[in-house]
Amino acid sequence: MMFVVGCSQGAMNMVSAPTTPSEPAAQAVSIVGQPVSQTVPVGQSATFSVTVTGTGPFSYQWSENGAPISGATSSSYTTPVATAEDSGESFAVSVSNSVSSVTSTSATLTVGARSPKSGDLRFQQVDSPSVANQGAGNVTSLIFADNSGGDFANMTASPLQLGDGNCDSSVAYDCVWEIVFTNLPPGQSGLTTYYDGGNYSKFASDLTGGGTGIASTLASPNSVITSLDLEPGNNAYAVAWIQASQSSSGNAYDMKREVVAPNAVQDAAAKDAAQSRVVTAASFDANGQVNLISYGWQGDTTTLYDTQVMSVSATDIEEAASELAGEGYILTAFGGDTTNGFLLVGTKVHGDTLPRSILTFDQSTSSYPETANLAGYAPVARVEYLGKNGSSGGWILVYEK
Repeated sequence: MMFVVGCSQGAMNMVSAPTTPSEPAAQAVSIVGQPVSQTVPVGQSATFSVTVTGTGPFSYQWSENGAPISGATSSSYTTPVATAEDSGESFAVSVSNSVSSVTSTSATLTVGARSPKSGDLRFQQVDSPSVANQGAGNVTSLIFADNSGGDFANMTASPLQLGDGNCDSSVAYDCVWEIVFTNLPPGQSGLTTYYDGGNYSKFASDLTGGGTGIASTLASPNSVITSLDLEPGNNAYAVAWIQASQSSSGNAYDMKREVVAPNAVQDAAAKDAAQSRVVTAASFDANGQVNLISYGWQGDTTTLYDTQVMSVSATDIEEAASELAGEGYILTAFGGDTTNGFLLVGTKVHGDTLPRSILTFDQSTSSYPETANLAGYAPVARVEYLGKNGSSGGWILVYEK
């Protein structure tokens, strides 16, 4: 018996075998995002990265100054913590796939002055993420009188504006101060800036927690005074401070007030620096003595500092601040008056020598800083001064990072 399979209408249908589509040709590797040069402070790392297109998988090999880096075989490379000697090093990456190989352009690492440790409130917010958008149009200027105070949540602030014009001569409770507040960058929170004016006779008590209202937070372990102005002739004082939202026994600040003669300020500040303390405010009292406010921080009890104190007239502040920055100092305290002079207290990690970036604005030679790019810069000094023979003067503003 014979069977015929697949016959229809007298003819046999023939079925062709399926065909396999051909694989697309592999594409050569191409770099569409080159490594970017970076500037980082001493003690921090830099990360370089590359973006490529083509057919994977890809192989990466990073090099430093032309020499391959062992283990650096991914699309990004993070350096060890930077030292001053690393400044100027160049980094590039070679990328390959099954078709081709290509080498990126070189990116340069520039190493700048050391930053304060993360979370340290004692350095006027210099090199802090809180100043990432300084000058971005979100500043608020406030003029407040003594016997008044307030707070701004999620903001940082400039030091008090000092100098001529704060107080009417010998008129009790007749002083005003200007302070400029800046919003924290988007996504950041946890800092509140306070300001207060009070009776000079109550200053010592308020400082140690004896005040009421806003002043009661002055001595909190998570607060740091950033600016102080004593005006005994008007029975007034003003103070500004910054407070972290949370405090713990291992991350608290301890405040110390020292009253010393003007010629002893340098020695007092140096002794504090050698004990890992930072001077954050200074002002002259009724006896012509200098009140220094310093803090130790349980978050860093081992770093030792160098300090430099300069006493100058108002019109020399710009030059003095630039000199300190050129020697690597952060201006951690600014205080004084036109009668006794102005004190600039610079602080840096012991042995650091790299200069810091600084911007100064003097009304006689430059425009107001709202027209400048202040991103990354923190305000560290503000002063108003009169010209010779009582003529109109101007102001000097100092920003540092």
